[in-house]
Amino acid sequence: MLWEFIKKLNRDGHTIILTTHYLEEAEALCSRVAMMKQGKIVALDSTANLLNKFAGKQLRLILGDVNLPASIQPLLRSQEKGAFTFALHDMVQIEFVLSALREANIKVIDMQLNEADLEDVFLSLVGNQND
Repeated sequence: MLWEFIKKLNRDGHTIILTTHYLEEAEALCSRVAMMKQGKIVALDSTANLLNKFAGKQLRLILGDVNLPASIQPLLRSQEKGAFTFALHDMVQIEFVLSALREANIKVIDMQLNEADLEDVFLSLVGNQND
């Protein structure tokens, strides 16, 4: 109910400043998003532009218990029980990852290609909070 009211105010031409840690809310409610790191704005743009510029796509591969080739380690976003998620900024990187796996004789059990979201943008921009 509150979010619908906020959306209506925005549609009516009012500027709404929303602070949240819930990036799904920001993605659903905001046309422009600012992201901060250590009190400083590190990105300010439309949601669509942030997604296009920083997030790209995510390639999730089920590979089993394997050691990844060093050449694709920098693209690795997360790993959990044989599932590896890679952050890709362009489609050419899909072939790069798959080629490296073929050369290492690693079999792909399952593959999913997903659009990134604002959480992925945030992680790309802010990275390790200890930086």
